[in-house]
Amino acid sequence: MLQVARLERPIQPSGPLVDLYVTVSDIRRKQLWKQGLEPHTGVFATFLIDTGSDSCMVDEQIARALGLTAINQRRVLTSESKGIAQVCNVYDIGLVIRNGGSEPWKITTVEANGRPLMSEAIQGVIGRDVLNQAKLNYDGPQKKFTIDYSY
Repeated sequence: MLQVARLERPIQPSGPLVDLYVTVSDIRRKQLWKQGLEPHTGVFATFLIDTGSDSCMVDEQIARALGLTAINQRRVLTSESKGIAQVCNVYDIGLVIRNGGSEPWKITTVEANGRPLMSEAIQGVIGRDVLNQAKLNYDGPQKKFTIDYSY
């Protein structure tokens, strides 16, 4: 039976941020094991929670550090693209968000758009493709947000 955990974080000046590990996806991990290779353990990163984004984004440097190759390309509009769709590489990644003493929130496989991100402080975006699997509460007056997720 699925259980629910709550992740609670303060809202930072740059928005709702979560520290997490970007990993190779479960699919990629199994492929590597079949080849007798050990997958990368993951890269620590900070992602912005963005309800305005259809899908996750990951900094291209992280994709390279994990040894990922693009599985596809996708045309996307971003806040900086001025109405012109940009072609992005698409990577299969996993996300692990630790939650103190509770079970971590694990997203085993998600297709993330690769982007050179504008800030050293933010290496990715969690979009609605992942948020649709959880309940998000943004409490501006209390300057905190919570995410209820199943594990």
